[in-house]
Amino acid sequence: MDTGAGSQPQTQSNRGCLIDFDHTNRIQTVSERNIGFEEIDNPLLPMYLQAEWVSAPGRISEAVLQRALHCFKLRDPKPIPPINYIGTIVFYIHAALRYYKSSGLTPPVDHVFTPEDFGWNTALLTPPRESDTTSNTTPQREPRSSTPPYASVKILSPVKVEVGLQDSEVTRVQQSYPVVHDAIHDMESFFWVFLYICITRSGPGGDRQKELTEDFKAASEPSRTQILELRRVVHCFFDGGLDIITRNKKELFERSRNEFEMHLLLHIYSYFEPLKPVLRQWWELLLLAYVFEGYEYHNIHKFVTELLERALEMVRDLPANEATDDEQQTQNAAKKRDNFVHRKQHAVGGRDVPPSPPSPPPAQKKQKSKRN
Repeated sequence: MDTGAGSQPQTQSNRGCLIDFDHTNRIQTVSERNIGFEEIDNPLLPMYLQAEWVSAPGRISEAVLQRALHCFKLRDPKPIPPINYIGTIVFYIHAALRYYKSSGLTPPVDHVFTPEDFGWNTALLTPPRESDTTSNTTPQREPRSSTPPYASVKILSPVKVEVGLQDSEVTRVQQSYPVVHDAIHDMESFFWVFLYICITRSGPGGDRQKELTEDFKAASEPSRTQILELRRVVHCFFDGGLDIITRNKKELFERSRNEFEMHLLLHIYSYFEPLKPVLRQWWELLLLAYVFEGYEYHNIHKFVTELLERALEMVRDLPANEATDDEQQTQNAAKKRDNFVHRKQHAVGGRDVPPSPPSPPPAQKKQKSKRN
């Protein structure tokens, strides 16, 4: 990791917005960008099976191949024979099968995957452009009002970010450049915010890990080494200068998948340990979307929503936390949140209104009525 100048990484507070709504208001709506699906007459399955030099992790239907072909044909201005796309289609389908299985989803009964199983039964989109114009004016790529520590690396980097550059299975796939700000970049921002909380916070309530705030010199080994490594990670990916953040995010996306596990997931605070599979899955989704720019790229909201819904089910099934401190932290954080929402909802003349005291329980109300 590149920490830039200086020997001791410093932490700082970051504030800003996650999504650039000014940008969102200017570009076309999704319905204006939809591209109709076109299926070719010639079957693709025989070509796919013949070209599948590596055993696939599952069987797929003809409809899946047609959807994959449709995705890659849209990138070429001139007609190209389907056989020319087969190699890329094989890589894409294998990657989608791996992502599906890593999600913990139940395979189809007949073990033949369909577009519905992959989430490919949706429309692809044209690149975003300014709405209410006849030109193909594309939005600026700079994060105008977003916060750099959480901004997409594709938006931050002044040079091309080749996701999966060192992955031999994806180097043949051409990724778009220059980059146009789209929904995928906002979902990547959401990911960085989520990851930042899990690394820097010590549980409910938003308090930073003590390793990020306590006196480094007062710590002893091996704690000092662990603290330094944690602070280095936070500095490189969140708290450092724009150049430092951009370089490290770019390297992370271009290197092997193990880099994310070693450099970031390793530092998740113990309270957020159950969320590691969610973060790992989200990272895999971003890689899949960026490398192939297929259905995951065009419909990223759908895939992230499904991922988070599975995560909520997983969290609900976890055994109750028996740690008294964590329970109290959770209750305090919930109370703080509810009070904040109440003040904002009932603000009068620009001033917050404190919440009313809780009503007495039903039993007490009944006793009072008897006394009357």
